[in-house]
Amino acid sequence: MDKKDYSVAARVNRVNGRAVSRSGRVSLTDAEALYDRALGRIRPAPIPQRRRRRKADGQ
Repeated sequence: MDKKDYSVAARVNRVNGRAVSRSGRVSLTDAEALYDRALGRIRPAPIPQRRRRRKADGQ
């Protein structure tokens, strides 16, 4: 099963029976996340945007 990253809501210190790290993110499978998502404790973490390299002038 693939794990996905989730952001934890403010003042939530445990998700799926485990303590939440200081980063406020957890990695869970869909089955593990189902209960806490239904309660609004977690939401899918935003995917970081890749930085694009700028082309030099004239290229």
